[in-house]
Amino acid sequence: MLNISWLDELTTMIPSHYVQSNLESYGSVIHKSIPEVASGGVLLLKREGAEDGNFKTVLIASVNSVKESGAVIHWAANIRDMTPEPHSSDIYLFLNIKNASLEDCNRIEADELYCRKYVIRPHEGLQNFISRTFLALPMSSSDIKELSDPISASLSRTAEKHQWLSHEKQIAWRQILLSQDSAQDIIDELFCIDTRD
Repeated sequence: MLNISWLDELTTMIPSHYVQSNLESYGSVIHKSIPEVASGGVLLLKREGAEDGNFKTVLIASVNSVKESGAVIHWAANIRDMTPEPHSSDIYLFLNIKNASLEDCNRIEADELYCRKYVIRPHEGLQNFISRTFLALPMSSSDIKELSDPISASLSRTAEKHQWLSHEKQIAWRQILLSQDSAQDIIDELFCIDTRD
């Protein structure tokens, strides 16, 4: 079962571009309606500096079985029904199901009826879980560069482990790998780099 420490840990991992909203009466009503088969809580989050009053409702629950998760999903549906527009479209369920299979997790996440659902996968750490949600931090410029130039990123990672792959050799390898030559010609050219030095 979810314990308070999981909720506390989630709270400490909220990225700086979100702050907890102070809607205690709304949060209290949600918390009181948590199903008996579940433990959990609620986070009300808004963007830092947002003046519009919009917030995201994050329902957090833990159950012992996939069958019990039905009560939590019903709870999410009730919360959605009692939440006024436009807030009812910003409801998320973070769900921990003890001993759930990856297939169970994926099936529940694929169903977006009532709210967007995120289920902790088997052996998934909290940081990896958060990285799959809207709470994930925006990508850094180095991550974007790595996505846009995977060859250079791979060569850099290889150079960290193999000191012989100097910056100059990385540039040469990159040019060869991006050439329109046949696979055999590319391999021959890569093997020739050391003999040219």
